[in-house]
Amino acid sequence: MLPSQEGIRTLASGTNQNVTNNLFREKMTHPRNELVLSQMSKPWTIIKRIVGLVIVTYLLSNSILMVFFGMYLGDLDGFLLSFIGLFCSLPLLFVFFWIRRPRLIHIQLAIPNEKGKKTHILQNNETLVTPIPTLFSHHLVKDSGLLDLPPSKNLWLIFFSVLTLSILIFIALLNKPSDLIILFTIIFAIPAWLIGFSIPVFAWWSYSARNLNMPTTGYRAESALVAGLICTIPALIINTSADIFLSEIFGLNSPISQLILLSMVAPVGEELCKLGAIWWCKEFIDSPRRGFEIGFTVGLGFAILENLQYIAISWAGGPLSFTITSLIRAIGSIPGHAFWTGLTGIGFAWFILKNKKEDSELNQNNDENKWQLINSRTNEIIDTTINNSNSSRELNENNELFYLKQEEQEIIKGESKLPKSLGLGLLLAIVGHSFWNGSSFLVDYFGNKFTTNIIISTISSLFWIIILISGLLLIGRLILQNVRLLPDKMV
Repeated sequence: MLPSQEGIRTLASGTNQNVTNNLFREKMTHPRNELVLSQMSKPWTIIKRIVGLVIVTYLLSNSILMVFFGMYLGDLDGFLLSFIGLFCSLPLLFVFFWIRRPRLIHIQLAIPNEKGKKTHILQNNETLVTPIPTLFSHHLVKDSGLLDLPPSKNLWLIFFSVLTLSILIFIALLNKPSDLIILFTIIFAIPAWLIGFSIPVFAWWSYSARNLNMPTTGYRAESALVAGLICTIPALIINTSADIFLSEIFGLNSPISQLILLSMVAPVGEELCKLGAIWWCKEFIDSPRRGFEIGFTVGLGFAILENLQYIAISWAGGPLSFTITSLIRAIGSIPGHAFWTGLTGIGFAWFILKNKKEDSELNQNNDENKWQLINSRTNEIIDTTINNSNSSRELNENNELFYLKQEEQEIIKGESKLPKSLGLGLLLAIVGHSFWNGSSFLVDYFGNKFTTNIIISTISSLFWIIILISGLLLIGRLILQNVRLLPDKMV
């Protein structure tokens, strides 16, 4: 492979030169299937882009909600509110699609060949001159290199370092804080918020990408995550509309309306919206294991936008509230969304693939495994695959609850016990989501009702949250065991 920039370029100009260009200009062709591309490893690039998308999508969702709420009011004030929401939505849509714009790569190949030429007329009146005869070809392809994320242990280290610093700030604020401490707390709040709502999601994303033994392109993975982001908009409209309707029936802030909203409306509406996001990514699904991967990623996309709001609100209670909220959502709510939607993804995969033939693999892109990641410092190739036989994962050191030891995995045999129907997968997702929301609300409600001691009620709520998280992680472990038994190819 001889890139054009390593050749000798000259500008072609003038009338005679234009005639030459028309006669001999090299035509753009389709790339060959055996073409292998190298990609410089930039694991933080996708994180910065996704964080930007999340913030834009959050603002966009609230703008769209203003439009619908204004339509609901139906008066002059409502019309004005809808107009403002629509006016704010347009530039946000432009920014959203600009960030998500297709990234194309112009590949130029000059391969030594005695039958070739030393001079090649290119586009834009450029000429490539090579010292030896070459056969020249050039192609335009999508930038769909392998998903490249930092190791999950590094991301968890950043997250827990921020939480530790937050606790130290909280302790400092208890003892007549100085103006400097207060100023530092205010400055610290913004980066802590950014890290608190995003880094745990990327840590789980990195974990899934490295442990499912299914290398995937950044384009596919990012598309699934963005689909999860977008589906929060209809889910927000459903939840808000239901909240208004239930408040009119049972009264404002009624515990009955809150229970119905949290345990019934939200789980059903959100899981259906996430199913729509999985359907949007159906062209990427070629196996039940891939279905879990897509569903898991969609759930992470939904969780990160939801997380943004919860973490921002938590700062109203100070650094301690931020620490507790961030920790609970990092190891509870975020993986909960991912695992629930992962079950839906498995069921959806069986649904669309059960009657497929060998020659119908949903137009799978042939360059899935034709990229190589290159370390930008050492120029060495980065291995992006994981051997199933070595199932001890990098996060195993951080949380033994989640990951199996090698000797334990060798015992695992037989068929996966995960759902093989869309209806069952979706039902399990809704039930898990409903139990988490409903039980948390009931424990908090009865804790405040039967005791006036805020410490006791807080401890009871935290105790139940610990039980929920422990149960979720145990169930997640079982799910992952069975995901490894799912086929990674369907015919």
